[in-house]
Amino acid sequence: MNSPSKKDLFGSARLDEITEPLRSGKPDTLVPYSTRIKRSTYLHLKQAKYYVAGFVEQDFVDAAIKAALEKLPEAAQPLPPGHLAALEKQNKKLRA
Repeated sequence: MNSPSKKDLFGSARLDEITEPLRSGKPDTLVPYSTRIKRSTYLHLKQAKYYVAGFVEQDFVDAAIKAALEKLPEAAQPLPPGHLAALEKQNKKLRA
């Protein structure tokens, strides 16, 4: 069974292009984030992890979210300084 390349999984963009560091110049470190997904989506992720060589859930989910956010121009706007400061206060990893 041929496994798709990372380019195939994420469309025309390469994974490293989708996951480039933020414009702030700060390192794009991993930050814990949790949400709930539908059972069928969860099972699809587990199937991919089982059958696709080199599949990494974390990378796939991060790239999929970024690809979806690219379709929302508003999401590219910087957060207001006060809101960003509040987020940085809540999560130490954002302060790096």
